[in-house]
Amino acid sequence: MGRPAKQLPAGVPLGIIRLGQSGANRTRFVLASRAARAGSCERSKLATWSEATLARLEAWLSTARRKRGQTLDSMLNFASKVFCYTSTCAETKQRMIRGRQLGRGRWHGKLDLDGLLSSPGFVVVRGVVDPIDCATLVDAAEAHYGAAGLRTSAKRLHTQRSLGRLAGERVHHLLAGGRATLQKTTRAEVGKRNEAADVAWNNAVREVAHCAGHFEEQSSDEAVNLCVHGMARGKWHTDSTASLAYVVALTTADATEFVQIDERWPDVAACGAARRKSFFQKAWAEAPTATVKSAEPQLQPGDVVYFYTKRIHRAPPPPSMGKPRYTLFGAFCREGKSEWAPPTSYKTEMQWGRDMYSD
Repeated sequence: MGRPAKQLPAGVPLGIIRLGQSGANRTRFVLASRAARAGSCERSKLATWSEATLARLEAWLSTARRKRGQTLDSMLNFASKVFCYTSTCAETKQRMIRGRQLGRGRWHGKLDLDGLLSSPGFVVVRGVVDPIDCATLVDAAEAHYGAAGLRTSAKRLHTQRSLGRLAGERVHHLLAGGRATLQKTTRAEVGKRNEAADVAWNNAVREVAHCAGHFEEQSSDEAVNLCVHGMARGKWHTDSTASLAYVVALTTADATEFVQIDERWPDVAACGAARRKSFFQKAWAEAPTATVKSAEPQLQPGDVVYFYTKRIHRAPPPPSMGKPRYTLFGAFCREGKSEWAPPTSYKTEMQWGRDMYSD
C-alpha cells in the first residue's frame, strides 16, 4: 500500500478502497480521503469486513464529518465499534434467545413440565419421525455395525465373541473386556458414504426439536444406539448434565424406564446445593424398591420419549434374540455434557449419585 500520505484537513470527503476478497463474503479494504485535486490520498490501516457491514459504513461516510486532527485509523476504529459490534450483538442476542430455552426453567421447551418432574417422569409423543427415515437410519446403522446377522435367532451369532466384533463404541461397559449395554455410533459414521442416512438423521432431529419447542442446532450428543440379545442389563443412573433428552424408536422397542418416588423431582439448576443433596440421597436410597414406569404400549418406529436427564433412569432390558433394538438418542445441551461414566457396583453408584450433588 505504500507509505501513508500527509494527513489532509478536516472536511475532505472520505471513501472506501476495496482491495479484494478474503474468505467467504469478506472484503479487504482501507478508509481513504478523496481530495478534490489530484495527488496522493491518506489511507487507514487495512481492515476486513463483510459486504453488508461495508454498506453501512459507506452510508455513514456520506454524512460523517471528520473532526480536526482526527486520524482515519481512529475513525475506522470508531466505525468498527458501531457497525461490527452491532452486527455481532444481533447474532449474540439471537444465540442468547436460543440459549435461554436450555437454561433454568426453560430446558423442557413446550413439553409438560409436570410429566417430566412428577409422574410418570417422561413425555411420549407418537409418530414424530417419519418411519421411512427410521428405516433408512436402521439400514445405514446395521451396515456400519456389521449387525445384519443379529436379525436371526441363531445363537452362535449372539455370543460374546460375535458381539465384540460389532463396530461402534461400546457404551456403559464397566471394565475392559466387560459387557456393554449398547453399541453407539455418530452421525458422521452412519452418514459416511450414505447421503440418504445423513438426510434422514437431519429430518429426525428437526422433527424432534420442533415437537419439543427447541431449535435443531441445540441438539447434541446424538447417536444411533444398538442393543441386542446378550448385552448387559442397563444400570440405574442420571446423566452428567441437567437437560432435556430424547430417545427416538427406530424399530419396535421397549421404552426407557424411570424410578418413581412420592416427591416432585427438582430442577437442579433452580435449587440450592443442600436441596439437591438431600433429594438425591433419598431418591437413590429408594431406587432399589421404587416403582418403575415406562411407556406403554411398546414404542413404534418414529415414536419419541422425552425425559429429564437428572431423573434416575435406565435402558429397558436387552431385546429377545433376533430382534435388535435401534434407537436415536440426543439431548438439548452443550456437546459432550450428557455422557455418563458408570460406577462399578450399585453401592458405589448410589454413593456416586450422592457425591455428585455434594458441591
